[in-house]
Amino acid sequence: MGLTILGWVLVALGAITAVWGVSLHGFKLMSSDFMSFLTGGLVLVTIGLAIIKDLPPMVTTGAVWTTAAVGLIYTYSLKMDFMVFTAGAVCVIGLAVWLTTLLLK
Repeated sequence: MGLTILGWVLVALGAITAVWGVSLHGFKLMSSDFMSFLTGGLVLVTIGLAIIKDLPPMVTTGAVWTTAAVGLIYTYSLKMDFMVFTAGAVCVIGLAVWLTTLLLK
């Protein structure tokens, strides 16, 4: 019961963080200021969903891949060199694949 409450609190905090980023910077996917709020909020939502019991694994898996996609967009919006972006993308995609295999066992 306690972990479920913590999970829902993290989901709410993640949503509040994302909405706060929209209110401060507007909805601009190529703005690093906005994307830091959105990525951080989605990380909180994903962790919260992973903690909540009795959720279908596909919900958490969807949150993991959504967070990974937003993380890649955020990294791209920072306008790094191609090799640095590619190295980060490999890490993010690898983490998402690993978490997916853990969730869908």
